[in-house]
Amino acid sequence: MKETVITVDSSCDMLLEDCEKINVFPIKLKYSIDNVVYEDSMNEEKQKIFYDKMRSGIMPKTSQINVGEFVDFWT
Repeated sequence: MKETVITVDSSCDMLLEDCEKINVFPIKLKYSIDNVVYEDSMNEEKQKIFYDKMRSGIMPKTSQINVGEFVDFWT
């Protein structure tokens, strides 16, 4: 029997700690604000900062992972 692994990306609306509790493996997406690139922390405190910036009028840019990150994640 093959082992099943559940994966999600960080836009899954779950906190990292919740994923860890149920053995779900997230790949963290990146976003940029004012030309600074951040990795999604899946952390409630940092999510609040992210949305506060949006409420103040700053629009982030999101992106998918690159090929190298995809290969590293699945390896």
